[in-house]
Amino acid sequence: MTSQPQYLGAAMSKLSIQEQTFVCLLFSCKTAIEAYEKAFGTAPADRKSLASKCSYLSHTRRITDAIREEDAARMVLLGTKAQQALEAIVENPQHQDHFKAVKLSRDDAGMTRPVQKEISVKVEITQAEKVQRIRQWAQAKGLDIVKLLGFDPGEVTDAEFTELPPPEPDVHDLAELL
Repeated sequence: MTSQPQYLGAAMSKLSIQEQTFVCLLFSCKTAIEAYEKAFGTAPADRKSLASKCSYLSHTRRITDAIREEDAARMVLLGTKAQQALEAIVENPQHQDHFKAVKLSRDDAGMTRPVQKEISVKVEITQAEKVQRIRQWAQAKGLDIVKLLGFDPGEVTDAEFTELPPPEPDVHDLAELL
């Protein structure tokens, strides 16, 4: 039994060496068929047969898991390359994206203060205006305004009211209740 390198993930470790090579070559070759040819050393005698073998292998659960795993590992490494590229742009003031790179670096570092705008809008609408807008909306939709509101907004109700005296203050002390 051959020992697997420790840097391989769980999914890659389950593959044979040829399958591991195939997964790695998928990221550098132009086509999956080319990666299959290099990994398994097959000559392109029958292109259709080779394509079907490659397709079958590429869609196997073990291989797709290993591809995902390898892709995640490569994305981590890509971060350092992206950082180096960003540094090169920042160091070159003549680069067309120099200002954008500086701004991105400052924003990511939390050095740029966020812009905050406070806008206050005070809208005052009277009861009559509300009813008028509801009436227009109901008319446009073909709805009955009385059914919609539950009352006839055009009808004025007159009533008599009696003003009540204010309630007496509570003179009891809380100590009496205890």
